[in-house]
Amino acid sequence: MIIEKISKNFFISLSQNKVLNNGAKKWGLRLGASQVVAGVSISSAIDTVRQLNEKGLVCTVDHLGEFVLNKAEAIESTYICIETLEAIAESKVNCNLSVKLTQLGLE
Repeated sequence: MIIEKISKNFFISLSQNKVLNNGAKKWGLRLGASQVVAGVSISSAIDTVRQLNEKGLVCTVDHLGEFVLNKAEAIESTYICIETLEAIAESKVNCNLSVKLTQLGLE
């Protein structure tokens, strides 16, 4: 139990580190995240979801980056979530949006 708590606290502190967050956003796709990232834009994610739907899969997407560091980031994340929901509805793909409340500033 103690190891789990230490590990959890360690990874939470890493996720809240501004330098590491910026590095992950800049280099993450090149370091292997591209295997699980549907796209770097809403339209490219919708295209990927459409391809997966054609194979019979239902998808869930989310905007990466769980912890926001200021109000401006929370507002930007909120708008991106709204734009994503609108794109899902407009394109009629079989997809859900995962919303992380901490990303919207509700920590």
